[in-house]
Amino acid sequence: MAEIPLAQPDISEQEIAGVAEVLRSTRLSQGPRLHEFEAALAERCACPGAVALSSGTAALDLCLQALDIGPGDEVITPSFTFVATVNAIVRRGATPVFVDICHDTMNLDCSDLARCVSDQTRAVIVVHLFGRPVAMDPVLEFCRAHNLHLIEDACEALGASSNGRPVGSIGDCGVFGFYPNKLITTGEGGAIVSRNLELLALCRALRNQGRTADGFLADRLGHNYRLAEPACALGVGQLARLDEFLARRSKAAARYHRLLEGLPGVSLPPRDCAHGRIAWFFYVLTLDAPQPRRDRLIAQMAGKGIELGDYFPPVHLLDFYRQRYPVLPGSLPVTENMAGRTIALPFFPAITAQQQVTVADELARILAGRG
Repeated sequence: MAEIPLAQPDISEQEIAGVAEVLRSTRLSQGPRLHEFEAALAERCACPGAVALSSGTAALDLCLQALDIGPGDEVITPSFTFVATVNAIVRRGATPVFVDICHDTMNLDCSDLARCVSDQTRAVIVVHLFGRPVAMDPVLEFCRAHNLHLIEDACEALGASSNGRPVGSIGDCGVFGFYPNKLITTGEGGAIVSRNLELLALCRALRNQGRTADGFLADRLGHNYRLAEPACALGVGQLARLDEFLARRSKAAARYHRLLEGLPGVSLPPRDCAHGRIAWFFYVLTLDAPQPRRDRLIAQMAGKGIELGDYFPPVHLLDFYRQRYPVLPGSLPVTENMAGRTIALPFFPAITAQQQVTVADELARILAGRG
């Protein structure tokens, strides 16, 4: 294991006790902790309800199903994202159409949406990448003009806001992920939030085999996407500490900025966001040199006991998608320019100042050819 890992969860003794309390009870699924977690998440996101699920991927799947998106439909989304975003589209039988990104934020480029829309387009999935909120107003305007559904993939951005509104609450629905590296964790897990009560009710039924509230009656094809009570208990405790986590992550990001400012060969992420609040998920640098240099850097830093992440390989360049959903050459210039040059530094709430100094020092030595 790396001496300085890329990510690690922060779980308190009180949260462990809360999970143990559930384990000692007689209710391990669909109990009071589920409802408590959902209520707290809905309040945090300024929505009337939330649906806790087994993963962020499950949340994306249910949103698309609830919006009746399937074969013959197209969904616009960035290629520069974790593959789960696009996998959910393809699993519904729909076709992903890739929009380019902005060079500075790495979020989708709203000015490129018009190129991507067609008569088959049914939805846009925005991704609030690395916790940096997308400027949602122009995206909303575009979706309204073209009568499109808008889904927010906020799996990396719980606690972020865009123009004063919590991410996830702005489109038709928003999804979050609670994997151990996320802003809060339930081990595995995810959730949907929405202002649409009918959509929320449908997603609740879909997560439990399509069953209604009346026992075993099922009136639609559903799934087992439930989140167990111990995970929900952990989520309740983690969510109560979200502001603490966000503050510590913001402090760590500011420290990396000070330590790395002026470092040759790399570009730092923007420090601020004019239209909203960043929920720092990862601290991602852009190297001047392409992928072979990045791969060597990851290996060299690993030799120093420091774990880095190659976030993200663009989805349209992965073999499965390259073969089945090819894009026109030159249609994603910024995405392809960034491919192979982005790198995530160790980043988590409990990272120490000394650990960050070590990361910065070793990074500078290697980039200068002294590592």
